[in-house]
Amino acid sequence: MKEEFQSNLDRTNTKSKLECLFKNVDYYKYNLDYSQKLYELYKKLPFLDLFFNQYLFYKDLSLIISIAINFIIFSSYYRVNDDNFEYGFLYKEKNVTITKKFLKYLSYIQLILSILIFLNYILKNVAKYNYISNRIDDKNNKNKEKMSLVKKIFNFLYNMISDYVFLYNLVYLIFALIGVIQQNYLYFSFLLIEIIPRATTLMYVIQSMWIPKKQLVATLFLFYLFEYYFVIFIYLYLADQTPHEDCLRFDDCLFTIFDQTFKNSNGIINYLDGNFLNTTKTLFKNSRFWIDNLYTIINILLILQMVAGIIIDNFSALRQNKGEIDEDRYNVCLICGLKRKEINKLYGNEEGYNEHIKMDHYFWNYMFLLFNLLRKDKKTLMAIDEFIYDCYNENQSPAWIPLKNCKKKNQIENKDNENID
Repeated sequence: MKEEFQSNLDRTNTKSKLECLFKNVDYYKYNLDYSQKLYELYKKLPFLDLFFNQYLFYKDLSLIISIAINFIIFSSYYRVNDDNFEYGFLYKEKNVTITKKFLKYLSYIQLILSILIFLNYILKNVAKYNYISNRIDDKNNKNKEKMSLVKKIFNFLYNMISDYVFLYNLVYLIFALIGVIQQNYLYFSFLLIEIIPRATTLMYVIQSMWIPKKQLVATLFLFYLFEYYFVIFIYLYLADQTPHEDCLRFDDCLFTIFDQTFKNSNGIINYLDGNFLNTTKTLFKNSRFWIDNLYTIINILLILQMVAGIIIDNFSALRQNKGEIDEDRYNVCLICGLKRKEINKLYGNEEGYNEHIKMDHYFWNYMFLLFNLLRKDKKTLMAIDEFIYDCYNENQSPAWIPLKNCKKKNQIENKDNENID
């Protein structure tokens, strides 16, 4: 939950961070209550803790098993004939039986781990899905509409399916299941995709293509639009410079030239007849001169480079943003907004910042304070507690937070004032 909060935090300034913190108080309170119930259940029934509270352990073990399976595949599979293949470790026929048994056992272990990962993730995030569904229900109740049980279940399932990590774990389980059912262990090659989320650089590569997806689709559409225009020109005026059987029908010509575009270093130039310069036509009448150069400039140099530029720019922006987030997360106090150097100077040592965020301004303590106040009757609150309660209930105001101030700073200022007196 801490990582989820840190990743979704608005880090524009200290105030925006605190507003984001207080805006999600209900959500984190709901999750912590649910976590406490699970903890009490695991305490009563320890065997449940073994199966349903080991998500990261199962993920790590599953990755190790996946690597082992794919290593065996890599060093075992060989083709007997066009339709059949066999697998024996080190490609030896005498190892076929033991290799099949070993892969079979590993595949069953992988399937069990995939099921446990899937169930662990669902159980871990039930509170999140339920909270979103309840928010929708509360909104309907304000509009005097009562949500039916079927609609509540539908909303819950919709929230679950909208979670990309849930879908990832579901697909992960499906591939493991198909691999076991069909006894085709090549399906387990998909499970190596688990390496990507664990490598920051690889995640940046995926995100740099996913985040600008609309821009990339629009740019690729532009590429194929111009490609289509070039195909029309070639079909009408340059059919004699293509292999005769490729451009008899327009659809054949279209797909052939599309296909050849990426199979030749210069696009379609190498595909068409290369002897066009030997013709007696002048430069201005030589259509091949213009079509080759325009095609290279527009499609190859401009549009495809635009696609590469969009991906590279997003990759650079993601890395820069990650650096800024880490700088803010590890060097600026979330509560008071003082920087590491300022706090270390107040404490007089290099460990001052760590002591400050653990003892004085541990941000979850502020959350727990709000949790506690929200459980109480307002009439029983003391003046300071009532002030905090009102600040939160009115507009999640951080007016009660010691911005640009802390206990150590006050102590030093008071000491200096005493010395002056």
